[in-house]
Amino acid sequence: MNLNRTDAPGAQVLFSLACLVVVVFGLRAAAPILLPSALALFLAVLSLPVMLWLRGHGIPKASAIVIPVLLNVAVVGLLLTFASQSVAELQRELPNYLNTLAQLQSDWVKNVETRMDVVLSDYITLELIDPGAVIGFASGAVGRIAQLLSMTFLVFLIMAFMLSEATVFPDKFRSLSRSSDEQDNRL
Repeated sequence: MNLNRTDAPGAQVLFSLACLVVVVFGLRAAAPILLPSALALFLAVLSLPVMLWLRGHGIPKASAIVIPVLLNVAVVGLLLTFASQSVAELQRELPNYLNTLAQLQSDWVKNVETRMDVVLSDYITLELIDPGAVIGFASGAVGRIAQLLSMTFLVFLIMAFMLSEATVFPDKFRSLSRSSDEQDNRL
């Protein structure tokens, strides 16, 4: 049975949607591999001009690759330092925030009770935030930090390999182009 686009336009739409679903789910399944690779590619593209400038000024290939990688590590390290300081400050100030929140809630409940002559304290508890949940969040943060560090190492490793290939890729591309021209001439 031969279906043309004019014969079954609905079937063509359904087929396109099915293909889209397969591609989207495939990308979601491959996200743990694609995300670090895409981030490494982005950083490698940003670092490539620095590496080429270093190579142009006579720096050896290995050093010209390591220097941009170390610069990226320094920038990411600074960002992580700022983020960890913010988290540490939040943990230090969390009891004050919880006390302030409890006081605001208590004042609000008293205000509503006096204005509307309704007893809300029987229905609204002052235990809005579970301290166990806060501790669970803090302990889960350690696991997330370890996962972040391992992914960061993987990204920088992939980036270093991409930068090392960037120096020889034009030669490989020219060689491939020449060999395909030779094959065309033989035919």
